[in-house]
Amino acid sequence: KLLKKQAKTTVEYRRSAIGRARDLFQKALQINPSFPAALVGLARTHIEDASWGWSEDRLESLREARRLIDNALEIDPDHALACGEVGHLKLAGKDFEDGITWAMKATRIAPSLGDAYHICATLLNSLGRFDEALRYSREANQRSPTAPDPYRAVMLDAYIGLRRWPDAVALARHIVARRPNWLLTRAALAICLEALKLHQEARREVEEIHTRNPKFTASRWRQYMYNSDRADMPDLEQKLIAAGLRP
Repeated sequence: KLLKKQAKTTVEYRRSAIGRARDLFQKALQINPSFPAALVGLARTHIEDASWGWSEDRLESLREARRLIDNALEIDPDHALACGEVGHLKLAGKDFEDGITWAMKATRIAPSLGDAYHICATLLNSLGRFDEALRYSREANQRSPTAPDPYRAVMLDAYIGLRRWPDAVALARHIVARRPNWLLTRAALAICLEALKLHQEARREVEEIHTRNPKFTASRWRQYMYNSDRADMPDLEQKLIAAGLRP
């Protein structure tokens, strides 16, 4: 029951939801300190804190995540969730190549584990390997028919990398309709509309971003990307600025 509750909260990807998930995983570990899935789940909350800037000490959050995952792997060296979460940890640390190795290992151990494919896709996007990322993202969605929106966001990133602007717009609109406050997706939608020369629509999305968070800027958007140095980032950032987002 604790894990089912956690599954409902982490897909929100809000700081409060991550905090509630952490509490539930800690309670699970009080019941069974050697429960690998709870160790991995608790590790993930620390990785999310580090990834989204919610941690007071980012490096300490990543170190604690590594300790918890190592504990899980000591109990079960072939625990698919643990292997996949090593990939997630490597993603947060920008060690993309090694991360792919771990995430792909997780897909081999548990071919039905959608999250492992999702992590693979995110890592591949970060390296600019968009065709592969799209394939793994589709695999993630197929294995999770009720896939959370972050799965779709990774597919959206692959579409943008491939310059498949109409596909990207359709998917971004779908996500924004479900999550109107998800500013990263609104920014992605503005980029795609600007690329299609739909300037007025792009500006409307930027106005929505300014209304919902006046402090959100193009440079802040880029900071949230796992690989802000990816080759296409300057062009995408300029499209956001052209649509009216403050630098």
